[in-house]
Amino acid sequence: MATSLWRQRMAVVALTGLALLGIATAAEQDKPPFYEFSHGGKTVYLLGSIHLGSNDFYPLPSQIEQAFTRAKVLVVEADVGGASADVQALLGKYGLGTETPDPKTAAVLNAYCRSRQQVCAALAPFAPWLQASQITVVQFAAMGFSPEAGVDVTLLERARGSKRILELEGVEYQFRLMSSLQASHQWAMVREAIEVKDADINKLVESWRRGELESLAQLMRESMEEGEDLTLLKILLWDRNYRMADTLMAMLEQPDMPDTLMVVVGAGHLVGEHSLTAILAGRRLAIRSSLGHCGEADHICHFD
Repeated sequence: MATSLWRQRMAVVALTGLALLGIATAAEQDKPPFYEFSHGGKTVYLLGSIHLGSNDFYPLPSQIEQAFTRAKVLVVEADVGGASADVQALLGKYGLGTETPDPKTAAVLNAYCRSRQQVCAALAPFAPWLQASQITVVQFAAMGFSPEAGVDVTLLERARGSKRILELEGVEYQFRLMSSLQASHQWAMVREAIEVKDADINKLVESWRRGELESLAQLMRESMEEGEDLTLLKILLWDRNYRMADTLMAMLEQPDMPDTLMVVVGAGHLVGEHSLTAILAGRRLAIRSSLGHCGEADHICHFD
C-alpha cells in the first residue's frame, strides 16, 4: 500500500505519495527507500516517504539527514502547506459528491458506521475518494499517527525559509486525478480503507522502516488491484511515475537549478513495476543507494 496520492488510499495515504506503528527499531537504524544519482552536474537524493507518521521516525537515518542538509532544493509531490494550495477551494471543486454506494460498499459502510455515526455523518457530503482518505486518517490517528508527523510534511516545514521548494505534481493535480476516477474505483477505495487490518499496517510500516522493498511492492499491488483490474495501479502509480520522471528531468535541465536536490515521494513510487527508480535507471542514470537498497534491487542499480 503507498503514494501520495497515498493520502487518498491506504497505500496512497500511508506510503502514495499515495502512507506507522509501534516498531521497536530506532529511527537511526531504519532503512527507508533512499537513492542518489547525478545528472548534468546536479546531485539528486531520492527518498521514499510515509505520509502519516510519528515522532519516533526522527531523526531520520544519518545518510538522509546529511543529504537534506546539503540539498538546496526540496522537491515534493505536492506542497499542501504552500501559498498556492487553497485546499478548501479545491475540496469544494473536487471533493464533494452525491454518489450512491453500490450494494457491496453499502454493506461494508453500514457495518463500519454502526459504531461511528458521527464520523460517517461528517463524511457523507464528500466524494468517495475523499471518504476513503479520511477513514484512513481516522484509523491511523487512533493508532497514534498523523499527517503532521509524515516524512514529507516534516521535511517541508524544516525547509521553509531556507530551501527552494518545488512540486512534481501539485495539490490541484492530485485532487483532480482522484476525482476523475470512476465511481466504482472510488468505492473500492472506501472498502479497502475500511477493511484494512492493523496487522497489515504493521507490516507496511515495518517493511518501510527495514527497507524491505519486495514486501512493500507486494503490499502496494495487493492494495490497488481488484482481481484482474489494474486500473488503480496504473492511474495512481505507474502513469504518475512516468510523469514524475519527466518533470524531474525537466527540472534538472533548468539553467538556474541549484546543484543539489532532495526529492521526496511516497515510497510506493520507488518499488514494484514501473517504479520511478526503474524509469530513471532506464534513462541511463547511475543510481546508487547508501542504505544498501542496491543489493535487493540490483535491476535498479545495475550501473552502480
